Amino acid sequence: MREREDGGWKVGEGEMKNMAKCQIFNIRYPKSSSQGFTIIELLLVVAIFFAVAGFAPAFYNRFFLQDAVVEAADRIAGSLRNAQGFSLAGKGSLPWGVALNGNAVVLFQGNSFATRNTALDRQIALPSSVSISGLSETVFARVSGMPTAPLTISLTASGGVSRSVLMNSLGVVSRE
Repeated sequence: MREREDGGWKVGEGEMKNMAKCQIFNIRYPKSSSQGFTIIELLLVVAIFFAVAGFAPAFYNRFFLQDAVVEAADRIAGSLRNAQGFSLAGKGSLPWGVALNGNAVVLFQGNSFATRNTALDRQIALPSSVSISGLSETVFARVSGMPTAPLTISLTASGGVSRSVLMNSLGVVSRE
């Protein structure tokens, strides 16, 4: 290459042929006679897929159990707050309460679950994979909203997944 009078560069004919041969960014591989994947590559991919798929159910099962316990805790805490709110607001002529009935929480109006007005019951279904202990029945006093007693409700699922819903003597509900 030679410098031109205007400051540019002039390429000679022989140099042009050499430059055409030098392809910096275009790397070419030797052509193979076959196209596609080999059987070894396919078997390797399938083996990796099944190895990952084999571990997935354990992780998903744990996730679903944790989700079921959290959902049950949220529903119980919400039911306690609703019953307390209805009693504070004086909705109806009797206090409101919450009781565990089978695999559901029942929001009821009455002095006790046994003497409640069944027409006003609100059933809140809980996930069947969760077992609950510590909740039988609690009633909130009208106007003050104070519960009959503080509660510690334990929720557990298989695999050691657990959570607690606490309610103190003032009726403040928290989840742990």
